[in-house]
Amino acid sequence: MAQTSARGWLWTVFAAAACSPYAGQSRVLAGEDSPPTDVQDPPITDDRTPTDNGWPRTISAGKTEITVYQPQVESWESNRMHSRAAVSIRTAESALPVFGVIWLSARTDVDRENRLVALNDIQVERGSFPSRPDQAEELTSTVRQHLRTGGVYVALDRLEASLAVTRVESKHPKVQVRNDVPKILFSTTPAVLVLIDGQPVLRSVAGTSLLRVINTRALLLLAPRTGRYYFFMGGQWMTSTSPTGPWVAESEMGGSLALDLDRAREATAREGLVDLLQTSGTPLEDALARGLKPAVFTSTSAAELIQTDGAPKLEPISGTRLLEVTNSMSDIFMNTADQEYYVLLSGRWYRSPSLERGPWGFVPAKSLPADFAQIPENHPRGTVLASVPGTPESQEAIIANEIPQTARIDRRAAQLNVSYDGTPQWSTIEGTSLAYAPNSASPVIRVDPAHYYAVEGGVWFTASSPSGPWATATYVPETIYNIPPSSPVYNVTYVHVYDSTPDAVYEGYTPGYLGSYVTDDDVVVYGTGYVYPCWAEAVWIGSPWTFGFDVGWAPGFYWGFGWGYGVGLGIGYWPGMLFHPWWGPAGWGWGRRNVAVHNYHDANLYRSAWGRSVTGSDWERHAEGNRAAMPAQREGAVGHVYAGHDGQVYRTTPSGEWERNTGAGWQRSSPTRDLGRENKGRKLGGAHWQIFREGGGFRGGGFHGGGGRR
Repeated sequence: MAQTSARGWLWTVFAAAACSPYAGQSRVLAGEDSPPTDVQDPPITDDRTPTDNGWPRTISAGKTEITVYQPQVESWESNRMHSRAAVSIRTAESALPVFGVIWLSARTDVDRENRLVALNDIQVERGSFPSRPDQAEELTSTVRQHLRTGGVYVALDRLEASLAVTRVESKHPKVQVRNDVPKILFSTTPAVLVLIDGQPVLRSVAGTSLLRVINTRALLLLAPRTGRYYFFMGGQWMTSTSPTGPWVAESEMGGSLALDLDRAREATAREGLVDLLQTSGTPLEDALARGLKPAVFTSTSAAELIQTDGAPKLEPISGTRLLEVTNSMSDIFMNTADQEYYVLLSGRWYRSPSLERGPWGFVPAKSLPADFAQIPENHPRGTVLASVPGTPESQEAIIANEIPQTARIDRRAAQLNVSYDGTPQWSTIEGTSLAYAPNSASPVIRVDPAHYYAVEGGVWFTASSPSGPWATATYVPETIYNIPPSSPVYNVTYVHVYDSTPDAVYEGYTPGYLGSYVTDDDVVVYGTGYVYPCWAEAVWIGSPWTFGFDVGWAPGFYWGFGWGYGVGLGIGYWPGMLFHPWWGPAGWGWGRRNVAVHNYHDANLYRSAWGRSVTGSDWERHAEGNRAAMPAQREGAVGHVYAGHDGQVYRTTPSGEWERNTGAGWQRSSPTRDLGRENKGRKLGGAHWQIFREGGGFRGGGFHGGGGRR
């Protein structure tokens, strides 16, 4: 049996359940009704690589053994979790272990990227031991004495899955997003989409005769002498008489124009102002090398590009009246009942009688044909279930959207210098007395002439003037959280200060900070759908965009972008999204730090933006531990053990029946409905955690743009 001293115990309370329903059961349950003694506990992980290796956990304290079973979350608000857990205590004097329930609270420190939750400040609030009511306080005190109060880790997947199946309705506020139909472009040949943030804004390129369209990540240049525009893509120049195309490959170019174009390309790339689309190993690079010339679409408004590799190929989805388009990376369906095409864009559904001609109309998720909910979970298009109300996947997505990424911020190490394009400008925020600075890449909010607040990398700062000096904020006025979705700085309302000490401030953000919102349709969408103005004077500061980046929901419950992250695509075509998002805490912007993220929804911006010098975080070591193979475990004869709301202890049997502990043994019982859901959630969470561990990274594999036949 894996044991550890009471003083050195690290993993007992919240390590996590083994992926097998009956794996990792402790052998301390002695007695004639006990499980076989050949069942092995998961090994205790070295403190240097904290991870989640299974349940239950046993504390050995002299002749007393305390076994704690997987806790069941009752509430999780901000960074404080309340839960209950079944426990058993065996002493030298007892022939059978004494079972009971303890109620716990803990501060949660979450790393969404590594899928771990650190529990600190653990408090045993009360206990119930039904077979020994006269000793309940003494037994509770024994547990309280030997439980470690901090540094305990649990897999986030376990907690999310448990919450998803046990909570009937989300408590998270729903956002009144816009669902206006974007410009939907369709192509059966290789194509790319160039987004311009509003009408083109031209500025001189030093040392050349050229003008550059600054409000795009593409290298888009105007030669005033010829009146032609030039676009650089993967080592090749395209040209057009208009910034919005049509574009053709430039075959003959020389003299001073060629020299100027090269100078502009080198200078803007060196300064990090553009993306030249020359990433090695991408499908675009391969296609251009083979002489394929993609179509180029350019848009100054919200647009999405959906593509097929040749004429659309339709295949039926078993058990439904739906056909899927198999040769596309986009989620495109034909509903044979109404002969309409349906496409999922940024979590929103749109339909049209024709892919080529449109017109497209928005479909509320709650109005989708019932067949969409019947798509098999393991189908290549099963990821769309997260956008179908009422499915387990949609509920899990909502739960995933509520849990914050948290961090302890060193108040002295965290520093902010805000840059403005010129003197600070102020735009009023609708419905409030607040104003924001549109000419700063960092969201700066003026509460009044003596109080300013700014957010950078998920950390709040405050100053008495817009020029600073800026200090970490220990309090954020409630009025800031009244900023409506119509404001470009709405996302800051998802960043919170939980607590502070003279040395540190505890902060967190939920995925709304990154553009992920729960709607009235009970689904998660990307972006508010509002069209925000950008700033483009001497420099360009991008505005939040909902469409154009091929954003999709991946099996691991996060948003991913269809381009630029090493996604494997089909030969000869690539997703519509061309450039990384240019706004927000993880995007590109003038005057700010660049943050590289793997997936947008589950990125740990605190680590990416600030590093260990500010957060004091040691999550980097967790990544190595979490990618290691799960410990080998064998199935035992006892199922999961649960703490009931009534203070009784229940368990499942291998045959699926339920039993209640009587003190003298186990007796067949009918549990409450919530325990049945807990059982389902525990198994689901274990499966998700196993996928994450074995996959060496993202749960369920891949991003939205991972291939038409994922």
